[in-house]
Amino acid sequence: MGVIRLLLPVLILAPALPAQVVRGRVTEGVSGQALSGVVIELRSGDANGPRVGTSLSSSSGEYAVSAPAAGRYVVLAKRIGVRRFASEAFDLALGETAVRNLALDPVLYTLPEVVVTGLTHCDARARDGARVASLWEEARTALLATQLSLRDQLYKAHVTRYVRELEPRTRRILGETRSEVSGVVARPFLAADAESLSVHGYWVSRPDSGVTYYGPDADVLLSDAFLRDHCFREARAPRDRRGMVGLGFQPVPSRTVPDVVGVLWLDARSFELRFVEFAYSRNMSGTDSVDVRGEVHFARLPTGAWIIRRWFIRLPISARPTAPVTTLVTQAPWVLVRPVTLHLREEGGEVAAEALLSATATWSVRGQVRDSANQPLGDARVRLAGTRLVTTTTRAGTFTLDSVPPGRQVIVVEAAGYDSLGLAGGDVAIDVGPGMAALPTVRLLDTRQVHARLCVGLAPRRGRGSMRLFVRTSDGEPMVTRLPVSVSWREVAGRTRDSTYQMHELYTDSQGRVTVCDIPSDLDVSIVVARPEGGSEPVVTMRAPDRGTRAVWIRLSTP
Repeated sequence: MGVIRLLLPVLILAPALPAQVVRGRVTEGVSGQALSGVVIELRSGDANGPRVGTSLSSSSGEYAVSAPAAGRYVVLAKRIGVRRFASEAFDLALGETAVRNLALDPVLYTLPEVVVTGLTHCDARARDGARVASLWEEARTALLATQLSLRDQLYKAHVTRYVRELEPRTRRILGETRSEVSGVVARPFLAADAESLSVHGYWVSRPDSGVTYYGPDADVLLSDAFLRDHCFREARAPRDRRGMVGLGFQPVPSRTVPDVVGVLWLDARSFELRFVEFAYSRNMSGTDSVDVRGEVHFARLPTGAWIIRRWFIRLPISARPTAPVTTLVTQAPWVLVRPVTLHLREEGGEVAAEALLSATATWSVRGQVRDSANQPLGDARVRLAGTRLVTTTTRAGTFTLDSVPPGRQVIVVEAAGYDSLGLAGGDVAIDVGPGMAALPTVRLLDTRQVHARLCVGLAPRRGRGSMRLFVRTSDGEPMVTRLPVSVSWREVAGRTRDSTYQMHELYTDSQGRVTVCDIPSDLDVSIVVARPEGGSEPVVTMRAPDRGTRAVWIRLSTP
């Protein structure tokens, strides 16, 4: 029998060096009340020196930050809506703990005037530049507080992530999958390194002809690379952004790689950061959809911690060819290969922090579900998209969803018959909050609307139908690998009665689904699915319903 030898590492322990710590309590100067969520920075030398440590004051106003070595330091404190406070410079000896209590000015809800170095202004006017710098200082404080809250794991939360398939023109939800996790939040979603994004851009083409898109998180927005690559301006708030003030950003003219443009939206009264919306400076060549965008929403907890409350990024799902290969006796084969957007894919999530639930006003939403014939529908499943909130309709079709957060929300109804096509039965977008609109009524899709959602707005024609194919593994699980699918039929075309061979070459999506539209309903249709390891499944033959959609389930055989 052989002998397994283990080489054990030898650790040489260096003597522990004494730590230097600055601690204290942050209060409001007038009332003496403890202030939580104040961003504390330790600077070396003076207020403009390099930052060597950061902290966030607790619910009792306490803070502590370590210094890397003995030296001369300044403590900076920034509270949103108040000018940055700087302590007197002080000397910190090796191993010393210095106490610096900080008294900040009360919030007056006026934008403090500051000068920010390294910030490029899209408009060179000095007056606009001063306001832009002040807005950035407030946004930066919230971003830094979010960064510190994640770093120090200051809250527990339940994170719900979702992936939605949307109809590109109406943004209606075609399908949604969710995953959930609870515990101490390290980071709800990951973004690429800021320097990598600066060099390679915010979307990158992959070898498989796909595209990977990246969105900015707090780390990216705070980075020197982001400030270097973008200029800033004040953005005027549109009607749906009432009560907010915007700080827009766009790539500097010298940028040649795909980049992001967007707006940081702040509360116009308190100057707290609400959310960041972003889009891309240019889309992939040939992509029809321009609605490639995302949002990252922020919220402050009573403890002073900041969280990313919810986020999404919306991407196009393109395919080619977009027309069948056609062979006539008198014509050569042709195929249109320009990519088009078949659907939109939205990936996002929501963070429900324990402290946030009690701090943020929530609402109860009541409504009714009706079937496609406009009759009340009982026992239908109603849920708030992207969350865990779910309920069932009464016999009268009514429902109530409690603890609904404010903002634009989507109510989704799941009902028998629609599930087999991988569709929600119906959905409606509502604005939740003060001055809410009338209670929502959700009416389920009729046959024409189902066809239009699956076939990118195409209305069903007499004598034509569609098929929704679901490819499953031998174990019955969705086939996540994209597989080629050939759908073909032979029909008589024109007055010459020429026999025409029609063939659609398509690919399944990440859930093993693909839709074939505008199929003659009076002809046998052949379906062939390629196996991942090579070869193909036996031919499946069936017909599409007249002006309807048929679900076709294909389970791959074991090789």
